[in-house]
Amino acid sequence: MTVIVSRVIGKRGLFTYNVWHDRVAVATDDAAFGSVRVLWGEQQVANLFLSTVELRNESLRDFTNVTARVWSPTSNLLTERSEIAGTTHSLHWTEEYAALLALPPGVDATDTQLRLWNSQRDYNIPTMNRGQVVRISILNSVRGPGIPELTLEILHPGVRVKFRAVPQVFLGVPQPAAALTGTISGLVVVPLVASLVQSPLAAAVLAFVYGVVVLIPGALILRLARRVREWMGD
Repeated sequence: MTVIVSRVIGKRGLFTYNVWHDRVAVATDDAAFGSVRVLWGEQQVANLFLSTVELRNESLRDFTNVTARVWSPTSNLLTERSEIAGTTHSLHWTEEYAALLALPPGVDATDTQLRLWNSQRDYNIPTMNRGQVVRISILNSVRGPGIPELTLEILHPGVRVKFRAVPQVFLGVPQPAAALTGTISGLVVVPLVASLVQSPLAAAVLAFVYGVVVLIPGALILRLARRVREWMGD
């Protein structure tokens, strides 16, 4: 048992992230209703989106000085804000990235600096504890039709990054996972009910009710598993 626990705790760190986009403005030309123009710093753009990248440490390990890069092949990145959830702290650019964008007083940015600023951000995350969440929101304008495409990369020893689409949440856990867990637990619960209840009709009704509320036991099981997992990581 000790060997199994040590392997679980010592396994590679898993970071997951998801991205969602909120449309802020769009430029249009309409013969009946007129035209709408969107300006950014006196420059006209076709659209504005506020894209949020949420990064979560799902491993049983704590990490320090993690470098995270957010980049986009389709959007011009503009202003940004960041937060370490549950704290009053925000993120800072890495020293290397800040040095590349540094400008002496009165000097305009070069084309190389503008392309770098428009395409990526490099952040230093001082601490990324187990279960910690970091959010990075960036105002951006898509070059062409469609919605923004933002990607997060991390190069850190022992860390693996995985993208996860934003799921619907039920009782604090992803709904698809709760449904699957509840269904699997039903393979144990339903036969047990059938063996304990003498009336076939009553057993059938109980099994039907369990199937209707299958999300509830599934979510509770996952929440319990999360608590046990957190306890093992302490």
